[in-house]
Amino acid sequence: MQTTITRYSAQEYLEREATAEFRSEYRDGEIVPMTG
Repeated sequence: MQTTITRYSAQEYLEREATAEFRSEYRDGEIVPMTG
């Protein structure tokens, strides 16, 4: 079974983060939820 990883551009991340309810960080094309 393969896992598909969705990659985002920095611009896509910034657009999503501007309206996100929860904060996340951008690492190598992946959007990772922040804890705490």
